[in-house]
Amino acid sequence: MKQLIATLLMLPGLALAGYAEERAALYEREAEIAKNADGLTAAEQFQALTDLHFEILQLEQPVFGTYIGSSKHQDRWGDNSRLGTRRQEAATRNSLAILKGLDRGALSDSEQLNYDMYAAQLQQNVDAQRFQGNLMPINQLSGIQQNAAQALSLMPTRNAQHYENILARLEGLDTVIDNTIEWMQLGLDTGVTPPKITLRDIPQQVRNQLFDQPSDSPLLRAFKTMPESIPAEQQASMRQQAEATYIAEIKPAYERLLSFLEDTYLPGARESIALTALPDGQAWYAYNVKMRTTTDLTPKQIHKIGLSEVKRIRGEMEAVMREVEFKGDLDAFFEFLRTDPQFYH
Repeated sequence: MKQLIATLLMLPGLALAGYAEERAALYEREAEIAKNADGLTAAEQFQALTDLHFEILQLEQPVFGTYIGSSKHQDRWGDNSRLGTRRQEAATRNSLAILKGLDRGALSDSEQLNYDMYAAQLQQNVDAQRFQGNLMPINQLSGIQQNAAQALSLMPTRNAQHYENILARLEGLDTVIDNTIEWMQLGLDTGVTPPKITLRDIPQQVRNQLFDQPSDSPLLRAFKTMPESIPAEQQASMRQQAEATYIAEIKPAYERLLSFLEDTYLPGARESIALTALPDGQAWYAYNVKMRTTTDLTPKQIHKIGLSEVKRIRGEMEAVMREVEFKGDLDAFFEFLRTDPQFYH
């Protein structure tokens, strides 16, 4: 058991070293593409850059790889530390500058379209850095209290290597949780939190990961039924390793998160519900409008469109009500449509 623990303690360091080396090599290649020492055509240069950036994306965000079925870097979580996040933000800014340095005019029409879409995506990511979304890593819809179990459930479980990947991720989960708490504390310190009312169910979401019996946790679901291709003795060893990691690292980390949520975060979260109540909130709201509507319209212009659409649709509803000679107001018409048996099979 002592030897097993010593080996487990070494794994994060070995994985981190490999990650740092591969990352350095990828960004070195990016610099080479930017210099175009190989004399690539504009189309070849653009293709090389986008292919490389896809490799970087899978390295920096391994869970994205899980969702698309990639086999790369599936023994890691992404680096959600403050240092790692700032480093990735700087890399994104540099990647955008390199892309803008390419000769767009030398590309074909279809390549220019791809260029414009990719440039817009990178620009959007850079623009987001002005705001402080990192300070709100948990909300009622997503966060480490839900995303970890979901990601693990999507990982393949066909052979021993797949289970080694799951074990490695389980061993790194406590670091991701502690980094999340650090971001949330920074959010409290700077007044950047989700509205308190939206956080009320999150403690229970965390409790849903906590079990006295490790095998009952959704995080270890993959170990309930293992493929016959893995020898029974190895299955038992892997299951024991997963349960030991859960008891020693994961459960205490989720308990720290639960305690922080109930004792510190929820009591200190903001009572306001508007995004504009946050620092730089007016611009932040405008950014979200642009991102979600893919237009350059202002929030007021979008709101005006919304009001006019409500008016138009309501008018069409009233026209239908008059056409069928319904006696009563619109609310009564809605109730009639909802409840009359003739509208149900």
